[in-house]
Amino acid sequence: KLNESLETEIKDIFAIGDGAGITRGLVQASISGVVAAREILNRLGKKS
Repeated sequence: KLNESLETEIKDIFAIGDGAGITRGLVQASISGVVAAREILNRLGKKS
């Protein structure tokens, strides 16, 4: 189970790409990485 930032039920663990089970292809997998990275940067107080 993932939230809108692709974080799992385990805090600070993100599932991205094909491993998230929601993408099928390079573009979608890449975008999922960007979504997770933005959330991580936001939590670290850095501008994405």
